[in-house]
Amino acid sequence: MMNKNRKNPTRRNVLKGIGTGAAALTATGLSGTTAGQSLPYKTLRGTIQDPISIDEIKSIRKSFANKHSQTERGEPNHAFLDPSDPFGDGLIIGYNVLPTDGTPKEQYVAMPNPSTRASEGTISTESTTRPKSTNERLHQKADELLTRELQTAQTDTITTSSTYDIDWSDWYSFGSTDVYYQGFDGDADYNTKPGNVEFTIDIRRSSDNPRIGARSKIRMEPGRQVCNAGYSDYCTDEVVQTGWRNRHAIVYHDWDQNVNNTPTDDLIVGTDPAGQVDDITTTRTATLSLNIAEDPSLTLGYSSSVSFPAAVLIDKTTKKTGRSKHKFQVNSPTSYSSKNNAVFEVGSAAKYQTNCGDFYKQQYFEFTADFMWSLKNVAPLIDWVNEEKQSKSFSYYTYC
Repeated sequence: MMNKNRKNPTRRNVLKGIGTGAAALTATGLSGTTAGQSLPYKTLRGTIQDPISIDEIKSIRKSFANKHSQTERGEPNHAFLDPSDPFGDGLIIGYNVLPTDGTPKEQYVAMPNPSTRASEGTISTESTTRPKSTNERLHQKADELLTRELQTAQTDTITTSSTYDIDWSDWYSFGSTDVYYQGFDGDADYNTKPGNVEFTIDIRRSSDNPRIGARSKIRMEPGRQVCNAGYSDYCTDEVVQTGWRNRHAIVYHDWDQNVNNTPTDDLIVGTDPAGQVDDITTTRTATLSLNIAEDPSLTLGYSSSVSFPAAVLIDKTTKKTGRSKHKFQVNSPTSYSSKNNAVFEVGSAAKYQTNCGDFYKQQYFEFTADFMWSLKNVAPLIDWVNEEKQSKSFSYYTYC
């Protein structure tokens, strides 16, 4: 379990230099500019031996939200991911928080707990033999997430004409987070990690109508690629294999929460994609139906830069369940999406109960994804061999 009793929680509130070409960041963790104005942010950095506690995260983000993030009515925005649920015994090594469109945007870098895995007798990895190297790699990833966000904020927005009625950016950002999860538990027979996953989850709601939407961008990084980059804990023992390959992922957006009194039959009003899309390598325009009584044809749209060559993204949603379901499927173990990074994005829109009631804290959205990696079979006629499956869930809460 993570250490929740820390004598000096402020000692981590620093940020190292990120390197050539990065945004200008200082050691205070409170610097950065966009359009000539200050862009505040806070950071925490832990280690495998001394990870960041949930109490530290709750303390820094609450004070940050009170000071830097407000709703349209001028109230502090406290819509956050609850890290105790998605990470469990996992170790949080990096954490960033910064404002995005009036809401705190959180970024996490996490990994499984090596001591837990060692006690289960499953794996002995680089994280237990070379913790300094792993710490540095995860710190670098946390820095990259923050730098990417700061550089995006410094870039002028380019508006293009589209067929939808409402732009995603016009909606109030109700909660967003980035999570980089390294090294899912590996297969005991191969003693390796199958891959890494980066999640970018953005939830927004309309200020004019009871509608809320979510878009989730997933980056699957196959173990084969990480192995070839020099990290042996992602390599299999077989000479003919260099690591696991992306095979498929199933993503769920669950809107059937206690805070929402809408019957599940009527809850979900739109999904993206609505059907299926194949072999995407460039930016695409997506739309979500809002199904508002005053204008049944009203749609919410956004553009997404995604890439999954030789793969398909299929809508498998059954609306009566109150949750959307999309499956990303790689065509073969020789395709680009199998051997290299696969990036895809799904979205959904739902009716929303705007009155939380008398409760202080309510869960309003749950994201879940199931992943599978496999190896390429060296024998003819059979493409895949072996399976490694992992799941990850993230719950989002709002304060009434």
